[in-house]
Amino acid sequence: MVTRASDTRSIRLGRLRLTARIFGWMAIIASIIVIVVAWWLRVEVVASLLPGSVTMKANVALGVMFAGSATVAIADKRPRWLVDLLGALVFAIGIITVLEYLLDIPWSGFDELIAPEFANATDTASPGRMGLNTAINFSLIGAGIITHTRRIMLSRSLTVAAGIVAYLAFIGYVLDVPRLSGFTGATQMAITTAMAQIGIVAALTFLQPPELIATDSLGGAIARRFLPGTLIGVTALVSFARWTLAETLEDPLFAVQVTVVLVIVAAMIATAAIARRVNRLSEDLRVAEHQLRAANDELSRFAAVAAHDLRAPLRKIGVFLERTRSSFSRDEGPRALEYLSRAEATTNRMYDLLEDILALGQVDRSEKRVETVPIKAVVDQVVDDFADRGSRDAVQTTALPTLEADPSQMYLLFANLISNSLKYAHPDRPPQIVVSGHSLGDGLHEITVTDNGMGFDPTVASRLFEPFERGSTGALEGSGIGLAVCRRIVETHGGSIRADSAEGMGSTFTVRLPSRQRGTPSDRK
Repeated sequence: MVTRASDTRSIRLGRLRLTARIFGWMAIIASIIVIVVAWWLRVEVVASLLPGSVTMKANVALGVMFAGSATVAIADKRPRWLVDLLGALVFAIGIITVLEYLLDIPWSGFDELIAPEFANATDTASPGRMGLNTAINFSLIGAGIITHTRRIMLSRSLTVAAGIVAYLAFIGYVLDVPRLSGFTGATQMAITTAMAQIGIVAALTFLQPPELIATDSLGGAIARRFLPGTLIGVTALVSFARWTLAETLEDPLFAVQVTVVLVIVAAMIATAAIARRVNRLSEDLRVAEHQLRAANDELSRFAAVAAHDLRAPLRKIGVFLERTRSSFSRDEGPRALEYLSRAEATTNRMYDLLEDILALGQVDRSEKRVETVPIKAVVDQVVDDFADRGSRDAVQTTALPTLEADPSQMYLLFANLISNSLKYAHPDRPPQIVVSGHSLGDGLHEITVTDNGMGFDPTVASRLFEPFERGSTGALEGSGIGLAVCRRIVETHGGSIRADSAEGMGSTFTVRLPSRQRGTPSDRK
């Protein structure tokens, strides 16, 4: 059930990223059309969309193109320097124009850098100059792009602010209220510009969606379903109200009455739709929770019964075989010694397997004892405990965070990961294991365990964290439970884990964990 929820979230985030990429390319294509057709071929209506209204200036089209390119670069995971460069260009276009307004520069050459202004331009303060609100928005969007991967909350705040300004300008055209589309004495924001900036803000939001939108919770489902509809519905309702008022100037009271009736009807429809959706999601959640509890209870019972019922007999068998082997060693029985040694080794592996199964069930049954845990101290303890396996020479640590977590489960997590790297060391080179971490922002940390071992077939990476699954590196000892325990520990702490590798090239296990656990006193501060 957890895997299915994780897969659903991954699919949802993938769709949002694809939508952002599409919006970015639409912005690039639209801006190129405006520059070439409207400004170079002088077809003014392409830049204004509404005949007689203010045009999207050439510099604005250039800024939209850079912003759209940055969106595509983020979606395609291009190098950070490229994203920063595009964001800086967007910011520069905006801030230079803001300074022109603040310093009251009538003409600087910058506004008509790409193309000259049309004769008798509408609502334009200076030839070729974009609106002050447009320039401020480009400054916000550019800064939001630069901080996109560094300060997620700041980036969201900047882009949302730009989206609100652009939406107000768009509503200004719908209501025919020019003050909403620009400052007095400054160029108005064109309706084409407002639409382009709204699209860019939406794309940047999709690339790092707020938890309210990305979460699998009931609130997330409602937000994804109704927020876009509410925005479009309110815009349509306001537009209809404006049209009704314009058509019934002789009886404005009638226009108000029609608008009130429409608002009431829309509110009733929205309430009914939300209630129906909440009921359906609540039922789905109840069924899923029941199934999850049943599956976890069954797994825990199986692990506990199997481990406790079989561990003692196996220990006795192991003791008996060891004594028998010792007795044979005093006589000449090499073949018997070989068989008994194999039987003893098999018994030990079965015992280890049952210990791992018990540990897997224990993660679900035991309650987390949340403390402030320095991960470096945990890793150092693991290295000391594995000293007889050469861990002190093999393991290096760098920049590990301090998190809220269960210390015993964190020890088990990194003990399994480091043990796995030591176990699958490459026979032709000494093991090298690097445990490092860094902050992803927004209260999330990423910790990687990288080794130079034998690696595994990347096609089995998605199954590697399932119980009894192992990589395709040969028949080495191991129960195939350790990585399943790792995933269970990470998920109970609200995080995620993945594995990347190529056979013969080593492996990297990436763990993402929140800095705070939900429901703890520090989380409620």
